[in-house]
Amino acid sequence: MNRNYETVFITHPGASETRLGEIHARNKQIIEGAKGKVLNLDDWGKKKLSFPIKKENKGHYFCLTYNADTTCVAEIERNMRINEDVFRFLTVSIDEKVDPMQAIAEYKNKLEARARREKERAEEEKRRREEEAMISEEDME
Repeated sequence: MNRNYETVFITHPGASETRLGEIHARNKQIIEGAKGKVLNLDDWGKKKLSFPIKKENKGHYFCLTYNADTTCVAEIERNMRINEDVFRFLTVSIDEKVDPMQAIAEYKNKLEARARREKERAEEEKRRREEEAMISEEDME
């Protein structure tokens, strides 16, 4: 029986785009070979690790959401264990009550809203600094 899964994995930050493409293609091949379906692949970007892994302080994070059976999950995890570019991975089963595509859309909307708020704060801070600079120039005269 196919279920929805989410695998978050961290790769070497210096891995080339070609190498990352091979990892993604291999995961997709495994999933589709087991009559599963890739729902989404999110690139979370390079982030600082909380502790060094293989003498690296940064890692490239990815989140793979897919529908497959347990043998497929085991094969994906086996391939990640073998791959030297993959530092860590974690697979979780998504509850059947949760629609993964809706959850992903909501998450992306929250990220966009956060980016807008941060942009507005930065613009407001810039305006405030300009006003302070104008006031200090007037005081000097």
